Amino acid sequence: MRRIEVKKWSTELPIDGKVQTVSESLLTVITMILNNNIDKTPKGMDGFRIFSRLSNAFEVAEKEGMLTLEETDFKFLKDFIEQYIPGNFGANKNIAAAVDNFLNAKTVFKALEEK
Repeated sequence: MRRIEVKKWSTELPIDGKVQTVSESLLTVITMILNNNIDKTPKGMDGFRIFSRLSNAFEVAEKEGMLTLEETDFKFLKDFIEQYIPGNFGANKNIAAAVDNFLNAKTVFKALEEK
C-alpha cells in the first residue's frame, strides 16, 4: 500500500479572455493525464474495476489530503504517468514536485521501518 500527500496549488489561466485563478492538485494532474490518453486506458471489466477503485481513492484523498492506493493501482498509475505524461508538464514546478513525490512514494510498511 502507498500513501501519497496530495499537494495543492493555485494557477492563473486565461479562461474566456480573462485571467482566472484555478485550484490544482496531484489528483487533477493524474486525472488530466488519464483523460488525455483515454484511448490507452484499460477497457472492459478490468478497466471498470481499476477506475472504480481509483475514483473511490481520489474521493477520499480530496477530503483527507492523502491518496491511499493498493500496490496494483499504484503500479498502474505510475506506469501510465511515466509513459504518457506530457513533457511540458515538467516546466510547471508544482506539477513536477507533485509527480516526483507520487513516483517516489514508498510502501507504507517500508516508510514505517525507516522511522
